Amino acid sequence: MRDSTNVGVESLEQRRMLSAGGPGGGAVAYPPHAHVRGESVAELSAEWWSRVFETPVHAPDGTTITHPLMTSADTTSVGGLDGVSVLYGSFFGGTVNRTATIPTGTPIFVPVLPVEFSNYDTSNADGSLPGTYSVAELRDLAAQAAEPVFEPGGNVYVRVDGKPVSDVASHRVVSPEFDYVLPEDNVDQYFFGNESLVGPVPVAVADGFYVLLKPLSPGEHTVEFGGATAGGSLGPLGIDVTYTVDVVPKGQYRKEQAAPSPAARVFSDTVVRKAGRVADGLL
Repeated sequence: MRDSTNVGVESLEQRRMLSAGGPGGGAVAYPPHAHVRGESVAELSAEWWSRVFETPVHAPDGTTITHPLMTSADTTSVGGLDGVSVLYGSFFGGTVNRTATIPTGTPIFVPVLPVEFSNYDTSNADGSLPGTYSVAELRDLAAQAAEPVFEPGGNVYVRVDGKPVSDVASHRVVSPEFDYVLPEDNVDQYFFGNESLVGPVPVAVADGFYVLLKPLSPGEHTVEFGGATAGGSLGPLGIDVTYTVDVVPKGQYRKEQAAPSPAARVFSDTVVRKAGRVADGLL
């Protein structure tokens, strides 16, 4: 939530500076502004945030939390973005350990320190939601959250199989404007306790650090990532994520996913929207 007097953002916004892993340079990562399979990293960031918000918090039983940014479970079942696999961080920061199975030949999208702002999660001066901020004001708030990475006490890092990736900070990405639809039982309702936060969100913007890894070789890999800030519009932030990634042949991957978990069904049944168009299906 945002206090207009000090541009402070609390609750969900602080959790949104989650980290996940992805290299910042070298042969294992695409360049920051690359287009892969017809999309830029900036467009992928908008699509990813749309999926984050359009995924319900709970399984159909209404009690088991299955959202990929709110559980420590294996995130394989939630699929990817238009032929790109995804590693997830956490809304809650701290230390996260996870496993994932990924098909061969698949790029891996990693939101290292992602930031999103919309009027549905940025309160007015009186604490009410939705907010009434212009796109320019939302972009400024997002920039204030991302830029402390470059200041004392700020950092982002990635290691793949123990080898550090250089210049992760060069992978700062500013998204195009995008929209999404909040379903019943969404993350905004969960964190803000406001049942009225549901339905179309006409404009949102994203900032932060996102890396697209090139496909990894078959077998087991370790991807470590994280970052910290000492301040900014989201306050001090910090997260460290370790993924054990099993890269398997696509045929084997499809067989393993033939009977998706409840989390997968919840995710795949969600209507996925992205900036100006509907996304393709899951992997």
